[in-house]
Amino acid sequence: MKKYSDKVICKVYVTSQHREMLDQVLRLFNIEPDYDLKIMENNLTPAQVDSAVLARLEPILKEEKPGCVLVQGDTTTVAAASLAAFYARTKVGHVGAGLRCYDKWQPFP
Repeated sequence: MKKYSDKVICKVYVTSQHREMLDQVLRLFNIEPDYDLKIMENNLTPAQVDSAVLARLEPILKEEKPGCVLVQGDTTTVAAASLAAFYARTKVGHVGAGLRCYDKWQPFP
């Protein structure tokens, strides 16, 4: 992204679904999130996570008006962020690691 920084503005949004791993990766690559939605609390159901992501991301997407939202992974927050971008009529790109377990319930969600 830095190579094209004069053409592409990159904003980093995190939900903190996996806080410990997230913080390690952010430090490793010296990334400072532009937005931390701080979604995760103890014992949230997938529906509650979805609801929180949609509610917290909607006003940010309205304000920022991104040309594209890139989501990474296979988590509930990825699905919810994709849906929020879709509702904002914003293009969505998905980056995944390619896990192939052939079981829709593992890992869940």
